[in-house]
Amino acid sequence: MRIDPDGMLDDWVEGVDGKIKWDEKATSQATTQKDEKYLGEAVVVFKGSEGEKFGKDGTLTGEGSKSAEVTIYGKNGKDDIKTYDGLTMTSNPDEYVPIAEGNYKAFYQDMNSSPYGEKGAKKYGYPTALTYRISTLDGNLELPTIDGKNNPANNDKPIKTEIYLHRNNWSGKGTSSSSGCLNIDGRQWRNVEKQLGKSNNIFIRVTR
Repeated sequence: MRIDPDGMLDDWVEGVDGKIKWDEKATSQATTQKDEKYLGEAVVVFKGSEGEKFGKDGTLTGEGSKSAEVTIYGKNGKDDIKTYDGLTMTSNPDEYVPIAEGNYKAFYQDMNSSPYGEKGAKKYGYPTALTYRISTLDGNLELPTIDGKNNPANNDKPIKTEIYLHRNNWSGKGTSSSSGCLNIDGRQWRNVEKQLGKSNNIFIRVTR
């Protein structure tokens, strides 16, 4: 059950023109206009490319870098829209393959053994951060990989598991930060947390 202390149960939808907009009456597909698609409490859109790379300084904004453009439509209302630098590919493309383009769901879940989350960060003495588990739209935690390529982390199957949306390093560097998760520049992550909170109803779209 959703808690609505302010009486503002409203979410993001996609119109027939492909534009994402805030609907004051939508809380599910059943409450969304029939010619529109219900998305979720928050929406994260990654517009990336297979040529994504870090810059000379190891960040996604440094000289020579090519990052994904990430637009977040947050849970705090129609004006809660911000853009970030992100990564849809892997930090080591020679070894791992990224998830395929498509639509996904995400929900707050701690990467408790990783320094990018909360429990793991405390263990290693780092500042804690929120992380979000990614699944298919029907809730499957096995995600398809790009071009159906095998990936050694999952016994050479064309799927990926344990995939999250999380920050890269707090410094913005991320040369060793991802074997297939969706990343956003760590220097921008606190704003991401303000937009997403601990939501269990996040729509994610990945294009390249």
